[in-house]
Amino acid sequence: MSEATISTVDQLRQTFETAWLAFESFLAGLKPEDASKKDGAGWGVKDHVTHLAIWEESVAIVFRGGKRHEALGIDEPFYQQGSFDEINEVIKKREEHLTIDQSVERLRAVHHELKDELRALSNADLLKTVREFFPTAPRTDDRPVVVFLYDNTAGHIVEHLPWMEALVSGSS
Repeated sequence: MSEATISTVDQLRQTFETAWLAFESFLAGLKPEDASKKDGAGWGVKDHVTHLAIWEESVAIVFRGGKRHEALGIDEPFYQQGSFDEINEVIKKREEHLTIDQSVERLRAVHHELKDELRALSNADLLKTVREFFPTAPRTDDRPVVVFLYDNTAGHIVEHLPWMEALVSGSS
């Protein structure tokens, strides 16, 4: 299911849960030596998990009235002007000291926090723009809330899971 077909909170919750179950299934099969494998760009499973956790934290913080760049640990001008690749590289380097277990726990914690936030949403909330729904969001963010939430949670997991699977299988 893509964000284009998500029109209700129940559908969003289902995609959220389906992506999460696929991620947990992947983790269940992960061996300790798998966590240290890197791809050609220097990204390992732990780096992907940390990346997912921090970007989900950047969603959770706006539910609490904060700003995304604060959760990402970067300054606002860099958040507004830097590319995703530049931002992600800063985050990767800053968080490389974490273990796979720490990264997984971080992602689990924020994912469960967001799961609780989804329970409070209405179908009408999903149709609002990010700037309308979240007072601290950039005033230029006209994405529908459903797209913002999907892209930074379930969709993000769905995007990264094949890369992590390729690392583990040795086909990256």
